[in-house]
Amino acid sequence: MNSLIELEEFNPAQIHNLGGISLSMLPLRVSAELGRQNFASWYGHLEATEVAACRIAKRVTEKLSGKLCAKLSLWKHQFHTREDEFMLLGNVIPSDWMRSQMVVATEGPPKYLEVPELYCSITHSRLWAGSVCSQFPVGIDLEGIRLLQAGACRFFLTDKEFATVNRLRAVSEESNLLVPMIWFVMKEAFLKSEGIGLAGVKDCEFGEEVLSGSCRSYFAGSWHEGRIYRVYDHLLAIAWACDRLSS
Repeated sequence: MNSLIELEEFNPAQIHNLGGISLSMLPLRVSAELGRQNFASWYGHLEATEVAACRIAKRVTEKLSGKLCAKLSLWKHQFHTREDEFMLLGNVIPSDWMRSQMVVATEGPPKYLEVPELYCSITHSRLWAGSVCSQFPVGIDLEGIRLLQAGACRFFLTDKEFATVNRLRAVSEESNLLVPMIWFVMKEAFLKSEGIGLAGVKDCEFGEEVLSGSCRSYFAGSWHEGRIYRVYDHLLAIAWACDRLSS
């Protein structure tokens, strides 16, 4: 990778060093199919109602996979385990626990009904689903790497960031592809950590340090930190409100 960009390749073990954030990731279609096969055992009545309200197959797939990942990240958080997701589903987590831990997202960010003091964030890409669970506000975004043109960048970058991104993306073909995506994915995670829509996308501002895989910004009334990783042909970003950290 070009020396300008220093992102780490994703390693699930890294996430356990982020102040108590628990992560679960699964292939999108595989997890959705597992959800369909075990629907009555793994999903509660409110979740079933939410899924039934979806009129588009893509949304059903995202709901099933996202909720499944959220339940897995909750299990990891509560029981401090690092076991593989498929092992947890196959041999460890009881079905009655899965069904009782409902994840609802009718308005705003998803919530754990049985443990409302915990925070949850869910993401989907074309290939993956993921979720994070924590005791403080947290957000996750996962995006396939693609070329973002200057016009699209104007939408989510401040004037200062736009000038920085334009300068950095000219360094190489790889920078042209990755630099705008790094800013975009990190901003999405910051917004999701506070349940704020795209209208607030310019309220968090990053400098070149984001290219090293981490950043810090004052956002929504508190300091937030973020980490970003490369996952195959995707970028994964996680952001959290660090001045509410208890550990």
